[in-house]
Amino acid sequence: EEFGLTSRKLIKQLAEEQIEARPIFAPTCESSHLSCADGRERFPIAYKVWEQGIALPSGSGLSDEQIDQVIRAVCSAGKKT
Repeated sequence: EEFGLTSRKLIKQLAEEQIEARPIFAPTCESSHLSCADGRERFPIAYKVWEQGIALPSGSGLSDEQIDQVIRAVCSAGKKT
C-alpha cells in the first residue's frame, strides 16, 4: 500500500514538527571513489531503498514520549494525503 508521500516530502513535514529525519545512506557505488556507471541497473534494490527509505530518530536515549511523537507525526503525515 502506498503511503501517499514521497520520502523527501515526509522528511520536510517532520522537520516542520521539529523532528529530524534524513534519507538513508546512498548506495556504495555512488561514492566518488567507487563510482560505477551501471549502478542503478546492477543494484536496483539499493537504489529503491535509497530513494524511499528514511532514517528516523532512534536510539536508547529517546524517551517514550519522543518515540510516540515521531510515530504520531509519521501517521498524521500519511493521513493528510
